[in-house]
Amino acid sequence: MRAKHIRTALFIVSVGFILWETILSRQSSGIHQTEMRLMWGLQEMIAGNPNWKQYALYWIENVLLFIPFGFLFPKNTLRLAMISGFLLSMGIEAVQYFGCLGLCELDDVICNTLGSLAGFLLAMVVQRMVSIIKEKKSN
Repeated sequence: MRAKHIRTALFIVSVGFILWETILSRQSSGIHQTEMRLMWGLQEMIAGNPNWKQYALYWIENVLLFIPFGFLFPKNTLRLAMISGFLLSMGIEAVQYFGCLGLCELDDVICNTLGSLAGFLLAMVVQRMVSIIKEKKSN
C-alpha cells in the first residue's frame, strides 16, 4: 500500500510540474497562436531555416516532459497511459490557445503522447529488471 501512495504522490508532482512548465509559469501575450502543420519544425529544417535546432530541442523537451507521467502508470495500463497523456496534452494546448499562453501545436500533442509511451515502456523495462534481480536473489 505504501508504494501505491508514493506512486500517487509522484504522479501528482509530475502533473503539477507539467502544468507549471506549460501553463502556470507563463504570461498571456494577448495573441492566439497556432501551428497545425505536422512536424513543422522538420519542414522548416528542410527549407533551410537556421532555427531548426531550436525546433528539434522543443520536440525533445516535450517528450522528456511527459516521460515521468507515463512512467508512473501501473503495469498493464498502456492504453490508459497513452490516452491520458494525449488528453492532458490536448487540454494544455487548448488552455495555451484560449489563454494566449504560447503556441498551440499539433507537434506538442504528438511529442507529449510519445513521452507518455516512452515513460510507460521504461517503467516496464525497470519492473522486469527488478523482477529478474529478485528471482536471482531468491535462487
